[in-house]
Amino acid sequence: GSGYLGGSINYVSRTGYDADPAQVRAEAGSFDYVRGQVSSGMVIGAADYYASLSHFSQTGFRDHSRQSSERLFANVGYKVTEDIENRVFITVLDSRSKLPGSITKAQVYADPRQANAGNVLSNQQRNYEL
Repeated sequence: GSGYLGGSINYVSRTGYDADPAQVRAEAGSFDYVRGQVSSGMVIGAADYYASLSHFSQTGFRDHSRQSSERLFANVGYKVTEDIENRVFITVLDSRSKLPGSITKAQVYADPRQANAGNVLSNQQRNYEL
C-alpha cells in the first residue's frame, strides 16, 4: 500500500473469468530473437483455470550474451460460494543467461560486440530454475 517507500503494485493474475479460451502470440527479430506464448483460460461450473506457457531466446548483439527461458504459469480456482473462492498458483521457470559484462568506452569503439574478457574466461552466467 501507500505506506511502502515508492508505493506498491497490485498485480492481479489472469483467471478463467477474464482470459481467452485460446491465445497464441509470437515475435521474432534480430540476433535470433524469438518469443512465443500459448495461453488458455476457461470457467467450468464453479471452477476455472488459466495457464500460460512461454519461450524466449536470443543469441544477443554482444559476444557471450545468449539468453533463453521457458515459463509455465497456471492457476486453478474454485468458488465455494459467491463470496468465498480458493485459488492455487503454479509457476515453473528455467532461465539461462550468459553475462557479457561491462567494457570500456575504447573497447566499445573498437568492437561493440565484444564481451568483457574476464566474463568470457570465467563463463559468467545467471541460470536459475523455479
